[in-house]
Amino acid sequence: MSSIIANEFIEASPASIHLPALIGIGLVLLLVAMAVNVIAHYIVTRMLKVREGAIRN
Repeated sequence: MSSIIANEFIEASPASIHLPALIGIGLVLLLVAMAVNVIAHYIVTRMLKVREGAIRN
């Protein structure tokens, strides 16, 4: 999706709905990436606590 945004951003006309749609797709991509990172951070910290013995499985 990011390559599509980069390729079509220059060609998008400010008067059309194409530019806001590309910006919206970029925001959705950002939110998905942030959600994946938050979930990964939670999993890693939980596994480190389990390994240290603070939490039992």
